[in-house]
This record gives sequence, structure tokens and C-alpha cells, in this order.
Amino acid sequence: MAQLKQKDKNKNQNKNQDKNKDKNKDQNKDKNKDKQNKDKKDQNKDQDKNQDKQNQQQQQQQQQKGGMSQQNMEQILRTMQNQENATQQRVNAARAKQQQGERARTRNKW
Repeated sequence: MAQLKQKDKNKNQNKNQDKNKDKNKDQNKDKNKDKQNKDKKDQNKDQDKNQDKQNQQQQQQQQQKGGMSQQNMEQILRTMQNQENATQQRVNAARAKQQQGERARTRNKW
């Protein structure tokens, strides 16, 4: 009887050890995946930084050559559009005013 109990205890211990090994393997796999994901993120960040540096260098080179940077071109375009809109508003206001004046004259003619 004592031998059977001892065997059962050994079996249970072996099962527990196997479970612990499996848990450790899973934890190690998770750690490895996390590490790989972190490495990939770091690589992506480095690539983004390199691209940003390259873009800045290109803009500086364009400015040095007498060219305009993309940012300057966009700002000039926005300014021109704003001026165009303001001019259109003035023209439309003048037309509306003129048409109101003409309508008033046509009504009063006998």
C-alpha cells in the first residue's frame, strides 16, 4: 500500500513538473514574441527617423539650390487662394449692390 501511495505521489509530481515545464515554455515563447515585436517596433522607429532626416536634407538642398521647399510652396498657394476668395467676395458684393440699384430704378420708372 505504501508503495502504491508513493507511486501515485511520484506520478503527481511528474505531472506537476510537466505542467510547470509547459508553462515555462509558453512564458518563454511569449517573452520571445514580445521581444521580437519590440525589436520590430524599434526598427520601424529607426526607419521613420531616417526617412525624416532624408526629407529634411532634401528640403535643405532644394533651398540651397534656390528652389522652394514644399512647405513654402504650400503656404504661398494657400495665400493666393485666400486672396482669390477675398477678391471673389468683393466682386460678388459689388454685383449684388449693382443689381439691387438697377431693380430699384426699374420699379420706379413710370
